[in-house]
Amino acid sequence: MPASGDGAAIDALLAVLRPLARLAIDHGVQFGQLEELVKRAMVEAAMQAIATGAGAAAPPISRLSVMTGIHRKEVKRLLETPGEEAPLAGRSLAAEAFTRWVTDPRFHD
Repeated sequence: MPASGDGAAIDALLAVLRPLARLAIDHGVQFGQLEELVKRAMVEAAMQAIATGAGAAAPPISRLSVMTGIHRKEVKRLLETPGEEAPLAGRSLAAEAFTRWVTDPRFHD
């Protein structure tokens, strides 16, 4: 497994991330929330990649950290709070007004 990813994988990820980013923006999901979701998905994927079977011991946090590039403290936090949703960031009044103005059909002319 290459340390930094190969070019084809990076291109494929970018092709997936562009529509994902658009979806996040369209629904007011901020970067911090998306980042938290990606971290959770990375840790889950790493755990599945090294699972050796039912009843196997949980992989060491340091191994998950190396595989994902996420700091050990973050990996530990993510493992200790499974299923917890990404933090909901409040939108400013200006952002809320702009979003409603852009998305409300009554203002499209």
